[in-house]
Amino acid sequence: MAEVDAPPYLPDELITKILVRLPVKSLIRFKSVCKSWFSLISDNHFANSHFQVTAATHTLRILFLTATPEFRYIAVDSLFTDDYNEPVPLNPNFPLPEFEFDLEIKASCRGFIYVHTCSEAYIWNPSTGFLRQIPFPPNVSNLIFYGFGKSSPFVYPLVESVFNGAIHWLAFNYDTHEYLVVAFELVERKLVEIPLPDDFDHGYTVCGLWVCRGFLSLWVMVDEDTVDIWVMKEYKVQSSWTKTLVLTTYDTIHNVSLVCCTTSGDIVGTDSRTGLVRYDEEGEFLEHTYYCKDSRNGFRLAMYTESLLSLPSDNEEA
Repeated sequence: MAEVDAPPYLPDELITKILVRLPVKSLIRFKSVCKSWFSLISDNHFANSHFQVTAATHTLRILFLTATPEFRYIAVDSLFTDDYNEPVPLNPNFPLPEFEFDLEIKASCRGFIYVHTCSEAYIWNPSTGFLRQIPFPPNVSNLIFYGFGKSSPFVYPLVESVFNGAIHWLAFNYDTHEYLVVAFELVERKLVEIPLPDDFDHGYTVCGLWVCRGFLSLWVMVDEDTVDIWVMKEYKVQSSWTKTLVLTTYDTIHNVSLVCCTTSGDIVGTDSRTGLVRYDEEGEFLEHTYYCKDSRNGFRLAMYTESLLSLPSDNEEA
């Protein structure tokens, strides 16, 4: 009788190192391989390790909300390349309203997307389908402003940028009538105020925070054809704010909002309608590409990273 060769053996540590680098879609499918893989891929520590690897490689996706309404996504690094494909439709496991203006993407963090309709709010992981409904306060059908604490002079949106272990908002202080950055440090659980550049004109109302090449950054629309980029070279140090680039739009492209940088260093923004624009690392305009061509009123979007993460249930510790 011929001897049967033993199957190749891989140490558990090596299997983990391989699996942690795979896409979420593959990992969900691989849960069915065996009990040990199901247990490993379902583990919260594995999910955290997977997210850290994915975030470190800048594997970003853009989630579009079209006027249909419909969710679609596309990998950032496939934009403006020969490998480009049309944005992929996503079927969320929550009911979509009939009209697009009744649905909003408010923010993203660690692979989760915060969306709300006129009567419901959700935390949704589009990579896994995880969904958690967030109850509205009693007798409130919609929320206008979001914030922490009571009697705060700040008004700011839900989340603008997650950087250096803190959530950052571009806030307006009604006491001083000035904009500033407010950061909530997740470990210390405290709010920190970060002043904007001394040269920042507080008359600008179209601006936003983002992470540009590893730095907390600020983009400012000076006029409909010009966008300034400020970078905070040393975190929390006001004097380290430096204007690094001035972007100029062309032709019929106006009202550019910046969203991310590609791994090659290119800057990507949206024209707030149906297209994305790209600049090189020196700020030179490269191209303008249309997406979601069937959209009537443009699209809204959020950046997110693929994630296996879920939220603990009410009787579990975070």
